[in-house]
Amino acid sequence: MYKHNRSTGIWLILSVVVISMMILCVQCADTEDPASQPGDNDPNIVLPKSITFNITETYQEKEMSKILVCSEEPHGDHPKPKEACEELKDLILHGEGEEPPMCPCPKIYDPVHVNVNIYYEDYAINYPADFDNTCIFHCETKPLEQFFDIGLVPDNTSK
Repeated sequence: MYKHNRSTGIWLILSVVVISMMILCVQCADTEDPASQPGDNDPNIVLPKSITFNITETYQEKEMSKILVCSEEPHGDHPKPKEACEELKDLILHGEGEEPPMCPCPKIYDPVHVNVNIYYEDYAINYPADFDNTCIFHCETKPLEQFFDIGLVPDNTSK
C-alpha cells in the first residue's frame, strides 16, 4: 500500500472546473437574467441558468458517457442529476471544498480515464484525467462524488 500523490488528475480538474464555472458565473453577472441565481459568498457571482456537462469514463475497455444539465430543473441521462448539480453548485458557491484525503491505495495499475466536456452558450471546455486505479479515482473525486458517479467505475475494487 502507498499513499498516492494528491496533485494528480482530478484535483487539478476539480480546481479548473470550479475556476471555469466562477469565470462563467462572473460573465453572467453582467446580464439582467432573472433566472440566474446570486452566489452566497459573493454577490458578484451569478450562476448561469443552464450549463451542460458530458462526463465520459473509461474503465477496463468499457466506456460510458452521461449528459448532465444543471439548470432550474436538473436533467439529462446522468443517474442523479439533481444531486450532482447541487453538489457542484455547493462547491462553486461555498468554496473549493475539502482537499481530497490521503487515501491508502494499493500500487495496482487498473486505469480509469475520465473526460469532462463543459458547454455553456458558445463556450466548450474539455478536461481529461487519468487515475492508476479505482481507489485513486474514488479518493480524488470525493469532493464531487455524485457528479462523477455515472455508473461505470465500480466501488473501490483496488483495496
